[in-house]
Amino acid sequence: AQGAPHQRKDCPKGEVIQGIIKTQGLQGKNLVVIGDGPVEIEIGKEVGALTLGIASDEVKQAGINPEKYHRLKAAGADYIAGDFSDLDAFKTLLKL
Repeated sequence: AQGAPHQRKDCPKGEVIQGIIKTQGLQGKNLVVIGDGPVEIEIGKEVGALTLGIASDEVKQAGINPEKYHRLKAAGADYIAGDFSDLDAFKTLLKL
């Protein structure tokens, strides 16, 4: 499987995030960017968003894939999870 291109110029994700900020009158601090690849995390960090990396282990169908974890961590993810099963942790992270 192929994810987003490594060259962000070729990736419209940045444009989508900028469009949300502009059309909704938001600032980056008002956003949470969730992604399973470093491109989304890097773009989120650039705009000042809270970033949540999803490092699913598709083979085991549970837990965190260590390789994905390290890529997301290197991209600057504020929080990394294997999936969305720990809703209490997400609520705490989002201060809900």
